[in-house]
Amino acid sequence: MTREIKFRGKRVDTGEWVFGYFAYISDGTTEHKKIPVIFTGDTGYNLYEELVIKRFEVIPETVGQYTGLKDKNGKEIYEGDIATIAWHPEEPLKKIKNLWVVRYSGWKFNAEPNRETLKPLGSTYAEVLEVIGNIYDNPELLKEIK
Repeated sequence: MTREIKFRGKRVDTGEWVFGYFAYISDGTTEHKKIPVIFTGDTGYNLYEELVIKRFEVIPETVGQYTGLKDKNGKEIYEGDIATIAWHPEEPLKKIKNLWVVRYSGWKFNAEPNRETLKPLGSTYAEVLEVIGNIYDNPELLKEIK
């Protein structure tokens, strides 16, 4: 299965989410300050019929990578999402801590918020997850997890 590599981040100017390819670009000064941007799939042509790809400066703390998986409703799961999960069909949904990535170990999520118990986020778990928000737009949900 091929996984799409893409990111999301909140725009600096509007606070809206943008989705696409993440990179750092130089600000063009002699200091070469790095600016985090997301290049979106929105393209167009200018007056000279040159291809123009849109890019947006993003708040670096909000950048999260797409896991390559979708929740039970078909919604893409990103790093930083907060989800509910039912381990068994008859069990009511309960909240889990936000999803996060462990370098070199793949995607994991904290299944028991008060412990360091991590579960691999594979398609089996994704099928019982329901994304209900994220740590940036819905920080109040983190209080319910504890």
